[in-house]
Amino acid sequence: DASAVGDLAAALLPVYRALESATASWAGDPVLGPVLDPGLLRTSALEADTVALGAPARTSPAGAAYVARLAAVAGRPDLLLAHHYTRYLGDLSGGQAIGALVRRQYALSSAQTSFYDFLSIADPMAYKRRYREHLDRLPALGVEVAPGRAGLKETFVAAVEEVVARLRRCWRQRRIGGGDLAQA
Repeated sequence: DASAVGDLAAALLPVYRALESATASWAGDPVLGPVLDPGLLRTSALEADTVALGAPARTSPAGAAYVARLAAVAGRPDLLLAHHYTRYLGDLSGGQAIGALVRRQYALSSAQTSFYDFLSIADPMAYKRRYREHLDRLPALGVEVAPGRAGLKETFVAAVEEVVARLRRCWRQRRIGGGDLAQA
């Protein structure tokens, strides 16, 4: 049901608050600064979605662990870049399709699913290409990219593991008679 969408938005909110807070101070940094675009920020959209969906504020154990990982790398722009890339480019890529499916499946409005909308990014493909070109230029700037790649892999693996674990728990709960997605 549509409450699961609200639960997901509420679970993601602390993660995006932490990511946006951790990256904000790096605006002038040559590694992270060039990709810090207000058009990517999701906190306001998630806040609006949770209100529109009537979802109570909560932090899932997986969300709390992710927030802790972000706090642990807050002083490393290369590792923050890995998280930034994984979250925002993932949202910009697959999130567009997921948003359309969620709206259709649960008969929700754009006001309830604004997390998936990147209204200020007219051409997502070109945007993602420019982002990746920045990553390709980092070695020429004298930036060690190996830690960033390791961080990207770690971030991606953790995100995939979190999604798979959540889907498995939801599937089991459905089979045995219900359950709350936020607890998954």
